[in-house]
Amino acid sequence: MLKNLPIGSIDDQAKIGHVSGLIIDPKNGKIEALRVKTSMFFAKDKILSTIDVVETEASGLVTKRQDNLVDPEELVRTHALLAKNIPVLGQNAVTESGSQLGRINDLLIDSESWLILKYYVKSAWEDRIFSQDKLIKITEKEVVFTDNVIEKAPVTEPEAAAA
Repeated sequence: MLKNLPIGSIDDQAKIGHVSGLIIDPKNGKIEALRVKTSMFFAKDKILSTIDVVETEASGLVTKRQDNLVDPEELVRTHALLAKNIPVLGQNAVTESGSQLGRINDLLIDSESWLILKYYVKSAWEDRIFSQDKLIKITEKEVVFTDNVIEKAPVTEPEAAAA
């Protein structure tokens, strides 16, 4: 999970913050930027474009320099995405016909393209993983998947005979 991962700067050889949120384009499921909480106590979140991430590891992310962290107003291409503020993590996952699947609790992301490849969904009954190709849309309120993400168990012969 990206949230809370530390971010280090090559030039400063230091931790410059940690990921506090994701800025996702709902049209293509791509992470465009990261919200970053800096180590300054009352500082507002900064934005780090995924273009400026030079290395991703399980232990953290690396950018070239601290100047890559910018105020939200400075990153023009994410203005509309910031206004929508679609969190994805924690959102309800549903099928296109409205069946509840649970909540998105993690994502698998391609570290080169920053596309979401898989959605990890947790419900009271089970945990499921849905691939990007089953996604229909991401809205402000929910993540919608195709109806066929819920596979019906094949009918065995004794059950078929009883029917």
